[in-house]
Amino acid sequence: MEINDNLNVLKQMLEKKTDKLQKLQKKYSVEKEKREELEVVCGIIDTMFLKLKEDNKILKQRQKILENKKLGDFKYLLNKIIAGCMYESIHEGSVCSICQCSFTDPKEITIVLNCFHCYHNQCIKGCLDTTKKCPDCGNDLENTHTYNK
Repeated sequence: MEINDNLNVLKQMLEKKTDKLQKLQKKYSVEKEKREELEVVCGIIDTMFLKLKEDNKILKQRQKILENKKLGDFKYLLNKIIAGCMYESIHEGSVCSICQCSFTDPKEITIVLNCFHCYHNQCIKGCLDTTKKCPDCGNDLENTHTYNK
């Protein structure tokens, strides 16, 4: 009977150890699942962070473009005002450097806003169509101003 008692005690101990082992395995399994879920969530957060970082970079670039555009618009308007004043100060002795003829009518003058060189509308039109560069200094002819009073 003692052997049976000992076997029963060992059997009970084995059952307890088995239960404990199953509980540990279950706990480990749950922790593993939580860890895997956490890794997925961390991956999603990392992806979202990178996307936000890219979006922020794009927003900063757009802001710079807008600031440069505003500055460009301001420079253009300022140059336009200066050009408008120049029409009043161009004397009859001034000449177009393309045809070497004098300016007689402000309505026939085009002023390059980057450098303020003056030309007859018809003379500079050819440059606007072909080289798009100021004949005197090589500045871009994208911004020109004609008399509009």
